[in-house]
Amino acid sequence: MNTSNYPPAHELIDILEKNRSLITTNNIAAIREALSLYSSSIRHSDDDAVDEFALKMKLKLAKKRTQGYSGWNKCTQEYLSNMLHELVEKGDPLDVAIVAMMLYHNNQTIQKSDHQEHNTMNDECDETGWWSDWW
Repeated sequence: MNTSNYPPAHELIDILEKNRSLITTNNIAAIREALSLYSSSIRHSDDDAVDEFALKMKLKLAKKRTQGYSGWNKCTQEYLSNMLHELVEKGDPLDVAIVAMMLYHNNQTIQKSDHQEHNTMNDECDETGWWSDWW
């Protein structure tokens, strides 16, 4: 397919980064298709690394869902931020990325660590009682 009718890849990425609301469940397929036009002709090792890492995240999350875990999208910013800091200390980049994704998806930023256990969970966050044993 001819990509000359499309803006350069960096412009598309800038548009998506500046307008995060454009990335929705309804249009993610179109975004993937547009990005694949570029990746087929200018595939970079970064793309491969992100694809592999995203797959590992999806597999870990899918495994947890089959075990009945859910509710992260209802967690407070404080709770997820504290969890993120704890996971950084444990050292597993996959777990850190998963919680970073949760914060990102919830439109939350990372709060500074308060060096306390994450016991400030809101009731909606812990629907299934799984956060205490997730990691």
